[in-house]
Amino acid sequence: GERGLISSKVKAQFRQLGASHVLAISGLHVGVLYALLNGLIFLLPQPYRRILLLICLWTYAYVAAFSPSVVRATLIFSLYALALSARRMPSKAQLLAVSAFLSLLIQPQLLFDIGFLMSYSAVAAIVICLEPLRAFEPKHKWLRYGYYLVGVSVAAQLGVTPIALVIFKTLSPWFLVGSLALVPLMPLVLGAGLLGLTS
Repeated sequence: GERGLISSKVKAQFRQLGASHVLAISGLHVGVLYALLNGLIFLLPQPYRRILLLICLWTYAYVAAFSPSVVRATLIFSLYALALSARRMPSKAQLLAVSAFLSLLIQPQLLFDIGFLMSYSAVAAIVICLEPLRAFEPKHKWLRYGYYLVGVSVAAQLGVTPIALVIFKTLSPWFLVGSLALVPLMPLVLGAGLLGLTS
């Protein structure tokens, strides 16, 4: 989560590409971290694996200074793990709503935080658009990957566009290019960062 060495020029270029979310510590990072850790400890039996994953994710949230998007994603993963332990399968909308309620219960002032609003509006838009996207998904694996990459990026942009226009008075026409070019690299970059921490 350390961005002190990133120059203002690089930040401006990411902003112009509509890819500032790649630099921000977000739910995308938590999801990638969850997948990487899950792959590393897959031999551990449940529920030990689930407990260890949650400890690691909340440690990451602490290191990332409990940014709203990281807390949102970590809360969702935690609620999902608890639901699985209780042999229940909550919907994505339920997980999102409960995590938002808990976040606001702990910190009511988050309702006026731009990061909180953009994070939840982006994910809410993705959740709403997932079912319509599934109706037209391609059969081929790689086409399906590209289809969802584009679909989810457009959905997230639709979610944050009203807030971006009101607050920043601007909108990048290059957001799709930025997402398509940079999001697939995130697992590699985050994985390399984690390996760097252990060396």
